[in-house]
Amino acid sequence: PPGSERRELGGGVRANQPPMKKRMRTSASIQQRARELRQEMTPAERVLWERLRNRRLGGLKFRRQHPLGRFIVDFYCASHRLIIELDGPVHKAQRDYDAARAEYLRERGYRILRFSNEQVLNDIEGVLEVIEEVCKSEENGPCSVGGDPGRDGAGAEATDRKHDPTQ
Repeated sequence: PPGSERRELGGGVRANQPPMKKRMRTSASIQQRARELRQEMTPAERVLWERLRNRRLGGLKFRRQHPLGRFIVDFYCASHRLIIELDGPVHKAQRDYDAARAEYLRERGYRILRFSNEQVLNDIEGVLEVIEEVCKSEENGPCSVGGDPGRDGAGAEATDRKHDPTQ
C-alpha cells in the first residue's frame, strides 16, 4: 500500500549502521529443541549462565541454547558474534561433527570460544576473564579461541587465561 514503504537515507543505505548480516533461518523443530535444552542444562551450563545472564559480565547480552540456522549453540553474544561452547563427555565422541559445525559457523563470521565443563566448574573466574578479554579486543573478525577441534584437530582446551583471539 502507498505510504507503507520504508525510506532509508542514501538510496537504501542505512546511515551510521554497519552492513546487515544475513539472518540464518531456523526451523520450528530446532527452535523447539532449543527450548527443551534450556530446561535440561548441564551443571557447567548452569554455573556459566548464572554469571552471564542479565548482562552480568561487562554489560554483555548473552543468550543460552541459541539457534543459529540448523545448529544450537550453548551461549551466544550477538553484539560480538561470539559463540561459547562447553565441551563435556559427549563432545569427545563427536569431534568430526563439532569441527564441521565450527567451520560452518566461522565461515559465516562467528567467533567461537570453547571450554571444558571442568574448566567452568573449577575456574569460572578464569573462564569469565577470557570471555571478557575476547569481547573487549579490537579484533572483530571470525576466529576461534580455546582449542576448537576444527582448527588443530586435537581439541585442546582453553586453560590459559592469556589467549590470542586470532588463533
